Amino acid sequence: MRSKSIFYLFILLSFSIILIGCTNKKEPYDNGPENIFPRIGLWKLSGIDNIKREYNADMVIKNIHNENFDGYFDWYRVESSEFIGREYFSGYFINDSNKIVLNGNKVENNVSTLALATYEANITKKKNIFYNGKWYGGGGVPSNNWKATWINQ
Repeated sequence: MRSKSIFYLFILLSFSIILIGCTNKKEPYDNGPENIFPRIGLWKLSGIDNIKREYNADMVIKNIHNENFDGYFDWYRVESSEFIGREYFSGYFINDSNKIVLNGNKVENNVSTLALATYEANITKKKNIFYNGKWYGGGGVPSNNWKATWINQ
């Protein structure tokens, strides 16, 4: 009789483990073809360069090729809302460290001193916010303070 009780207990525990595994829902940004990072669409970026000038940008990610992607920034100065140019970029996602790297490769409609730059940032677990961003290179004033939020939610 005792071995029969142990057998039923084993069956019950096994069934419970299977149920727990089946109800463990993955978040939308977990692996799978419909959950590719980076998210395509519009991101709102804000940043301050190292001489305290504030900038906003509409950051658009257009194409994804595995961990590589491309798009552009439409840059604006905060104090004047002046459009200062479009900067095209290509970038890649480093999955192991949840970071992105973007490389500016072309500037259009430059009405200011917009320079091509390299951009780096961390990304949240939900893949919808870049934070602790920095930009550098290209002869422009660097920044250690930019972030962006995906708004096509």
